Parts: sequence; structure tokens; C-alpha cells
Amino acid sequence: MPVTMKMIAHQSGVSRPAVSMILNGKADHLRADTRKRVLAVARQLGYRPNGAALAIKQGRFGSIALLLSTQPFRSELPAGLLSGIDEELHRRDLSLTLARLPDERLTDPNFVPRILREYVCDGLLINYFDKIPPAMEQLIEASRLPKIWINRQCDHDCILPDDMKAGHDAAVRMLQAGHRRIGFVKQTSSTHYSVAHRYAGYCSAMRDAGLAPLPMFERDGGIPIGERVQASRSWLSSPDRPTAMIAYGNLEATNIVFAANTLGLSVGRDLSLSTFADHPCNLLDQWIDTQLVPEHAIGKQAVSLLEQRIANRDQCIEAVTVPFAFAEGQSCKPPQA
Repeated sequence: MPVTMKMIAHQSGVSRPAVSMILNGKADHLRADTRKRVLAVARQLGYRPNGAALAIKQGRFGSIALLLSTQPFRSELPAGLLSGIDEELHRRDLSLTLARLPDERLTDPNFVPRILREYVCDGLLINYFDKIPPAMEQLIEASRLPKIWINRQCDHDCILPDDMKAGHDAAVRMLQAGHRRIGFVKQTSSTHYSVAHRYAGYCSAMRDAGLAPLPMFERDGGIPIGERVQASRSWLSSPDRPTAMIAYGNLEATNIVFAANTLGLSVGRDLSLSTFADHPCNLLDQWIDTQLVPEHAIGKQAVSLLEQRIANRDQCIEAVTVPFAFAEGQSCKPPQA
């Protein structure tokens, strides 16, 4: 049988209204020994608040849902992002529900995930950012739950890292070191907005310095796995090769470092290199200059924005961009004469 406040009141010798105030943290006016006695009895009896009753009373479940894709390339959950979300949830005394949406079933009109068809949370954090199926967006809109998109470019109700500024800053550091032939490298097939934003930031810095950006080192549709190191070798073997390269991510940076080593080029001496990642990047025992994706800050602010959206359900929130931090390594030096 569930433990009730009436049972706690009887055993502790305190009125039921007083027990209710104490268990809800609204009894500062009562004696400290009374509060301690009631809480001790509640623990001894194994009292747990009725979540459904609280939700009805407060109009809130005290829970948010984090939506993820079942496909890794469409949805990532870095440790920094999760820790930021968890930290802000703890500060606000909220709980988290994880929901992974199976992409292959989203075209089935009879399939609606429980998190979207039933009222079990107050709002949605959507960490689903690449090749988003239209059917999924329709389901989310139909749920009418307040939402914040993470790491996706939208007109409103989203939070994302400032990739354009990070691309600009990476190029400026190379320019300040004395480089003029600076290349931007992308090898994956990703269509995520961050590719275009980082490249645009790089181009902007080059033009501000009176230099023409080099064409992006890539191939339509991406470079297949197994050919990427050789592609990097080809770029670095050309007579007019760049003296510095900005890699879209760790995958490209790893291939460049390996290719440079096989050609007898020293990263930092013969070739400067920087990349983007959510943690300082160490490749072949060398720290690489890294623009740090602000995952932790994004997680915290995403929860805060969602709480604002829940409080004002009819008012959209303008898109928020979060600046990158920077971890200096050993990979950016002045070009050799």
C-alpha cells in the first residue's frame, strides 16, 4: 500500500497540512526539530511523492525529452553536451527522458513515438541535425510541445555553435603567423551547415587580408574511405601546396598528419595545421591547434532556452549562437623561407 501523508502525520504526531508543507519545502516557519522528525518518518516509511498528482497540481511534469536519431551520422551526443544538459537540469530540479527515433519507421503514418503521442514531458531538446526526414518534423510539429533544436540552423528555437566565427578565427591565426597560402580541407560527405559556415569564415578572413581563398580541398560526394590519405598526399605533393591547412574536423586532420609524415613533412615546421573538435586534439603525439566546439555551454543554454519556451509557449526564441573556445597546440608556426 502506498505511504500517504496521513500515515506520516499519524506516526510523527504532526497535522497533515504541516506534513504537506514540510515535504514540499514550504515549512520554514515551523520548528527545525518538527521538520526533522517528519522527514525522518517519511524516510522510514519509504514515502515517495505522487508524480502524477504533482503534475496535475503544478501543470508540469518536471521532465524534458532529448530526441536522438538511431542513425549515428544524424545524431551525436558528445560527453560535453550531455554534461551541460545534466548540470542545468540538476540546477532546475528537472529530469531527462531519452528518446531515440527509428528513422526507418518515420514514414509509417501509423507509427508515432510515445514521447510525441502522450503527455509525458514538458518540452523537447532535439539533437537531430543532418538529413532530417520531413515526416519526423511533421510529427514534432503535430505534438505541439515546446522545442529547441540543438546544432541545427533554423530561423528560431535553435542553438548552435558559431562555426562561421570559428572558421574566421582559425584563418586569422594562420595569417598572423605569416601564412598566405592557406587551404581548407573537407573529406566527408556531410551536408551539415557547419561545413559551409566554417569555410565561409575562412574565406572572409582571407579576403579581409587581401588574399584569394584557395578552392576547398574536397571531392563532390566526399572522398571514399580508403582513398583519403592518398588524396591528402596528392594535395601536399603539389609544387604550390599550401603552407597551412585548416581541417574541417579530426578525420581530415588525422589524414593530413599521417600523409605529411609519409612525405617527410613535419607538421608545425613544414606545414601548419588547425582543426575543429569538442576536445583538444592530439595526433601522433602532437597537440594540434583546435577550435573547441562549445558543447557544454550549448547543453546548459539549450535547457535554459527550453524553459523559456515552456513558460511562453506562443513566443518563439531567436536563434542563439555560442562562441568557440581555443586550445593552442604545437601545429601552427611561421612558414619556412
